[in-house]
Amino acid sequence: MLDRLAGLALLPLKLGLPMDPLLPDPGAAAPPGVTGVTSQLIALLKWGSLILAVICVFVAAGAFAVRHQRGEGGDALNAVIGIAVLLAVATSAVSIVTWFMGG
Repeated sequence: MLDRLAGLALLPLKLGLPMDPLLPDPGAAAPPGVTGVTSQLIALLKWGSLILAVICVFVAAGAFAVRHQRGEGGDALNAVIGIAVLLAVATSAVSIVTWFMGG
């Protein structure tokens, strides 16, 4: 069923029709009033969230290793999953803000 829908979506390309009139793709533009400082702040948030994600993964892995050595590894797994979910939400939020800001 999904193969048929995908084939139907690609039908204009198979027929040689241009995709521009069907799916306009305007260029990304920042909203009015957005300054370079705002763009720089968003960029710093993106890099900061990436660095924080890497640090948290190493801290969680270290905690998991130490607790596993003590025989308490099950509790650390919940912390690792919680950190992963928190980082996924934070990264998604920064990506949505970046998209909204036109960057």
